[in-house]
Amino acid sequence: RHENKQWQFESSIIPEDSQALRFGDAIAKEGNTLIIGAPYTNATNASPESKQRQPRFTFSKLATLDPGIENGAIFIYENQDNHWRYHSRLNAENGESGDHFGDQILIEDNTILCSVKQKDIFDDLRSGAVYIYKKQADQWLEKQLLLASKPKIGGFFGQSVVKLKNTIFVGASKSNLSGFNSGEVEIFANNNEIETWKTTPWQQPQSLPSHGQFGLTVAIAENYFLVASNNGVHVFQDPLNQPVAANFNAQTNDLQLNEVYIADSGVFKAGFKLTQNVDELLLTLTEAKIQPDKKTSDIHYSIQTGLLTIPRLAVKNANNETTFYALTLQQVENATPLQFRVSFIQPITP
Repeated sequence: RHENKQWQFESSIIPEDSQALRFGDAIAKEGNTLIIGAPYTNATNASPESKQRQPRFTFSKLATLDPGIENGAIFIYENQDNHWRYHSRLNAENGESGDHFGDQILIEDNTILCSVKQKDIFDDLRSGAVYIYKKQADQWLEKQLLLASKPKIGGFFGQSVVKLKNTIFVGASKSNLSGFNSGEVEIFANNNEIETWKTTPWQQPQSLPSHGQFGLTVAIAENYFLVASNNGVHVFQDPLNQPVAANFNAQTNDLQLNEVYIADSGVFKAGFKLTQNVDELLLTLTEAKIQPDKKTSDIHYSIQTGLLTIPRLAVKNANNETTFYALTLQQVENATPLQFRVSFIQPITP
């Protein structure tokens, strides 16, 4: 405790379980709640000699029994009258030997996150997972298990994790997104009404070098997101609101093309309105602005062929959910104002 400009020793915390191993490997605090990880602790019913063994979780490896050795645990304490008193112990409902649950923990807004980067998901060994706990009626309950959108063997999803309000960032430093061990980061957003965390697309670097391990560490502030890799620290400004090449709003039928490249003419921004003409849907130009000083853009338009290609179109529906498509439009001849019809569309991953 800090008194008179000096830190004074206050007390020691001894785990309730005398067999808690590596107690204190991870520590986090919020208000009057303190959580301490002991990742090498055995499960409460672990016994190498006993035939009564803890059953594996249904989505895990083919083995049906697990001894629970070094599952890991989190011990929770609450401050009462300036004394830290034991409250409860958390163990993963699907804990397995060697998970080391409690190796990395955090608490924010009455939510505990515990990442288990070596968690086996089906046959994807060491794919990784993040456990989420919420406090309800003085009890901490396991609410959700976050998994990589595409679990990968040895991906280490949960190598790093950070939370700010309704956003969780999870690093998978050994994912092979764009090369061996290139790494990646996934973002999850929460709808307060249903308290379910869902993957949210964002434009992370797509040409990460092999062995770069993007996602070794993550940090977040109000408008900045930082990701560490073997090659340095990457800084992103407001990653959930980065401009996409093109956006379509299904509620207003508006299509916004941020930048379109025209050979020998430069780059222009354009807005379109989706309209219906007889039996087909058309996109009608509503605005355009030339930027002759710019020379490159993801979206290309050919005056000769009338083709407009959009490699990544973000489509937002009435529920504020976003999906992505690759799109090719064909210009309608002699149409005034300028119109296009869809000639190719294909859903793509974020």
